Amino acid sequence: MSGHEKLRVFSLSPSLEEEFRGNAQYWDGVGNRPPIEIDLELSFRTSVRRMFTPAIERGNVPVVVLCSDDVRSMIGEFFLRHFSPYLPVNVISYAELGTFHNIESVGVISADG
Repeated sequence: MSGHEKLRVFSLSPSLEEEFRGNAQYWDGVGNRPPIEIDLELSFRTSVRRMFTPAIERGNVPVVVLCSDDVRSMIGEFFLRHFSPYLPVNVISYAELGTFHNIESVGVISADG
């Protein structure tokens, strides 16, 4: 990606990141379901569909989700389990952005529906 291109990203609400972070000790690792409450999981999935559909219809694929490094693996596993392969999503952490600053936030994903 050149320095002139914009990286359009969705980020997670602080409360949603904290739900994943708070349950990290119960996660068995990649290949296993992230340990969040089922109601929260369903709300998160609904919010993702509602927010990502317009972006995908405009051709903004793959969708990029930006999150904290400590929850990146769990968030990635969530998308892999629930939306792959029909929804191309790249999950990256803030740390992975490095010096790239041409970022456009296109929405904040929450589990509030």
